[in-house]
Amino acid sequence: MPLSFSFAIKVYIEDTDAGGIVYHANYIKFAERARTEWLHAHGIRHYLFQEDYSFVVSHLEIAYKKPAFMGDLLIATVEPINKTAATGIIKQSILKDTILLAELTVTLACINSQFKPRRLPPEVAVLFDNIS
Repeated sequence: MPLSFSFAIKVYIEDTDAGGIVYHANYIKFAERARTEWLHAHGIRHYLFQEDYSFVVSHLEIAYKKPAFMGDLLIATVEPINKTAATGIIKQSILKDTILLAELTVTLACINSQFKPRRLPPEVAVLFDNIS
């Protein structure tokens, strides 16, 4: 199973501030899109508690390195790096070509439909099994 996943994103005017620079909060949105597509690529539909679980971001760290601009083509990556019984930790990068624009470390907590913590389901836990 591949350890990393990439998702292409084009920057539109709605993603930028008045100067045409990507607004800082939108890097978090780009990372969310990539995580969702990563899960969907593995057949995991976690929204609306379709399988009695969902994920919430319980911790997020982001380091901004360089700006992105309107019209840029970006790549958002997803790399699982650790897990516990009820959480998965993911490293993410936002790049333009090979230039690192932002790095994120995201902790996803698995919850049930009553918003209580629950174990990662097997189909999700396996995504973290080949980490080094």
